[in-house]
Amino acid sequence: MNEEEEKLVHLIVERDVSSIQILSERLKLPEDEVVSLIHKLQDSGDLQGNLTADEQRFFKSDARPSAAPAVEKEEDLPDFLEFDPRPGRYLAILGFAILAVGLGLLYTASGNLDQENIGTAIMLFGTIIMLIGCYYLGRRQTP
Repeated sequence: MNEEEEKLVHLIVERDVSSIQILSERLKLPEDEVVSLIHKLQDSGDLQGNLTADEQRFFKSDARPSAAPAVEKEEDLPDFLEFDPRPGRYLAILGFAILAVGLGLLYTASGNLDQENIGTAIMLFGTIIMLIGCYYLGRRQTP
């Protein structure tokens, strides 16, 4: 085996390089020569594996799993999923309840101008609180 063949076997077997393009760059040979060297080494039995149909990759037949421990990737949640809508919901429900109390007070006023004014002010306050809650919910960014 000459020096180029030894380097090729070392890159494929020891370094786990499968791309013909990378092998070609490291050996400083054209891709066609690398493919012909692989065919030659396969015929002689020095290299076992399969060359893909497009001759862009060579996969050795004795591939083994890496000794490195598997690392699970922790997925980051998108920003719109981290949004907590509870404060907005609570404000909208509270505002609606205050609006209902003001409306009830307005209907029971029976011509009393002071009660009607207080009921109207409570309704306005409830509407403002409800709109703040709805605005908070509307600020949620969508994907």
